[in-house]
Amino acid sequence: MRHPLKATLVASTALAAVVAVPASADAATHAWRVALNVHTTSYTEMDAVTIASKKDGWAFGNAYHAKSKPAIVPFSYRWNGKTWKYVALPKGLDGYVRGASIRSASDAWAVSTPGESPGHGPNALLHWNGKRWSIAKRLPGRPTSVKAFSAKNVWVFGADMAAKGSGTWHYNGSTWKAVKTGTFTPDNVSATSSTNMWTFGRDAAPGKDFKTVGRFNGRTWTITNVGVEVNAILAVSSTSVWATGCTYGAKNPNTLLHWNGKSWKKAAAPGTRCLRDMALDGYGGAWFSSRDGGVLLHRSKTGKWSTVRPPHPKGTLLPGQLAHVPGTGVTFATAITAVLAPDGARRGASGQLLKFS
Repeated sequence: MRHPLKATLVASTALAAVVAVPASADAATHAWRVALNVHTTSYTEMDAVTIASKKDGWAFGNAYHAKSKPAIVPFSYRWNGKTWKYVALPKGLDGYVRGASIRSASDAWAVSTPGESPGHGPNALLHWNGKRWSIAKRLPGRPTSVKAFSAKNVWVFGADMAAKGSGTWHYNGSTWKAVKTGTFTPDNVSATSSTNMWTFGRDAAPGKDFKTVGRFNGRTWTITNVGVEVNAILAVSSTSVWATGCTYGAKNPNTLLHWNGKSWKKAAAPGTRCLRDMALDGYGGAWFSSRDGGVLLHRSKTGKWSTVRPPHPKGTLLPGQLAHVPGTGVTFATAITAVLAPDGARRGASGQLLKFS
């Protein structure tokens, strides 16, 4: 595939949304900025981001070309701690990268899923060996997330749209094996270790669909119905796990859930539309993405909520995935700036990576 992308790095203070962050020595200088703005001859989106360290991370997006086959093609950018650089993915991919997991500079994984329309190609589990991306495996269904703990311990999950064949898969370094999880089909994953892995997803049991959280302790799965549809989960430790829940159609739909090692506690969260993802902020608090007017929400260590409208090109901002840089106060967010028609249909879009530092 030809290189269709041109990326612009933006660091101007004129394009910065400043917000104070507790416990920071120079809080007034902290801001969200556009770190990467991707343009093509048609439109692009940024879909996923994963960060391993202060010097290594990946971001993924897709470019749409109506007259090309495939019409939707994923792309990747690698972060070296200072800049983002385009890196080619294997040819023939169709759709977009839903999730990724990075362990080191020579070991990263990503799941590429066909677009709903007009993408109809097979999915692909991608692996980075330090030099190039390759297709490591084709799995049935629509994989949505991946978590790698070692070269002999990789998990893939997929419950998207309950596609036929979707499920849980485990790689032991030589073979892939389907893992039975009962009526529960994990969709997304967060983990602090291979013995503290948390997921949420679909549940075929009556009245439990999307309300189920699963925990894997390295040997067995524990399944819990939290009573509200879960949109995101973030494992901090074995005794601290956060999740966002949403009651669709409600005036105040958001719920913040917290696992304290014994039980789940619920509290109200702001916003009139569902929170989408969350990540630590490096100061004891967390960031949350929302498409409620294109904002990011911040919850401080003390539980205080604030709302920030990040800078972006002209259009409607749609924030997505979040990723924190370990050991820092830096957080990245994927975003799409869409040009919408009066009926809400997209007339165009460009993908961005936003950076808080």
